[in-house]
Amino acid sequence: MREEFRWAGNAYGTNIGNLYLEYNKEEDKIDGILRFNDSSSGMVVFDVFGVFDGSSLSLESREAIEVGGSSIPKLKIVGNIDGNGMMRGRWETAAGNAGTFILHPHSETIGDIQTSKLDEHAYSIRHEFGAVEISKDDILNLANEVHRQLPNSRPVITVSIISESFMYTEAFETTVFPHSKARVIRIFGQQPDLFGTSRTITLEFGPVINLVQTQGADEAWVLGTLERLKIRIRPFESSYATNFRKIGAGINQYGIGMQQVLLLVALIYAPSLSDFSTRLIFIAGVLLIIGLIIYLHRQFLPHAIIYLTERPVGFLSRVLPSVLSWTIAATASLAAALLGAYISQWISALSNVQN
Repeated sequence: MREEFRWAGNAYGTNIGNLYLEYNKEEDKIDGILRFNDSSSGMVVFDVFGVFDGSSLSLESREAIEVGGSSIPKLKIVGNIDGNGMMRGRWETAAGNAGTFILHPHSETIGDIQTSKLDEHAYSIRHEFGAVEISKDDILNLANEVHRQLPNSRPVITVSIISESFMYTEAFETTVFPHSKARVIRIFGQQPDLFGTSRTITLEFGPVINLVQTQGADEAWVLGTLERLKIRIRPFESSYATNFRKIGAGINQYGIGMQQVLLLVALIYAPSLSDFSTRLIFIAGVLLIIGLIIYLHRQFLPHAIIYLTERPVGFLSRVLPSVLSWTIAATASLAAALLGAYISQWISALSNVQN
C-alpha cells in the first residue's frame, strides 16, 4: 500500500535554508522530491529515494543537478524521529557540504486557520494513575486511540530500556525488542487545530509516574479526551495497598494508601501514651514501618510493569502483585500494632516498678 507524506523544516551548516520533502512510501521504501531553498544558491530540487522504517530515515538523490549553470552534487540525508514526532539528523553532499536539519510532519490541510477566533487561553489537564501493568498490544491500542483523537497526527512511541528510541506506531508494532520489558513508555501525539494552536496528548508509564495529559485551546475537547483515555487505561491499574483510594480530580487528585492510614492511626493513638518520649518512640517506629512498606513496594512491586511482548497468561500472574502488596501491608500493620502494644506494656510495667 502506497502512502503519501509531507515534511517541512530547515537545514543548517555550510548551507542554510528551508526544506520541503514530499514522498510516497511503500513498505519501508520511499520515493519523492526534496526542495531546498538555499539562502545563497536559491531553490534546488532533488529527486530522492531511500528507506524509512518508521523510526530512521535514509535518503539520497539520484543524480547531480545543475542550477543556473552550477552543478549541484549528490545529496545524502540520515535522520531519526525524536520524542515529539520531529525528524532530526545530518545531511551532506559529495562535494563536502554538510550540516544538520530538522523536519516537522505535515498531513492534509485541516482548513483555514481562524485567527479571529484565537483563544487566549490554553487548557491543560492531567490524571495520574496508580501502579499499572501493560503489554505491547495495550500500548498499540492506546497509540491508536491517540490517533483517533488526533486524526491528523502520527503518534510517536518512546521506548526506554537501556537507552531511549523513538518510533511511529507501525514501527513499534513490527519491532522485535531484545528485552521483554521496558523501563518507560511514552506516547505523544500532536496536531494543529483551527485556532492556530496545537492539540497534544501525552501518555507516560514508568517507575516514577503513570499519567495521561491533554492540552489544547478547546476546553471541552481537553476534558472529554482525558476522560476517554482514563476509561481506556483504568483496566491496566493494579490494586496496591500503597494507593487503594483516590479523591479529587486532575492535578488536585490525591491517593490514599496504607501508609496514610497507619500514620493517621498512629497520630490518634499517640496521645494515649503517658509522656512525650514514648510518643516520639512510637511515632518514629511507625514512620520506620511506613518507610519499609514503600521500600519493599519499590523493590518488588514496580510502579509500572511494561511488557514488550504479550502479557503473561494465568490467574496467578495477574493477582500475585496485588496479593504480595496487601501481604506486605498486613504484616506492616501487625508490626505497628505489636509496637503499640509493647510500648503500652512497657509503660505499665515501668509504672508498677515505680509504685
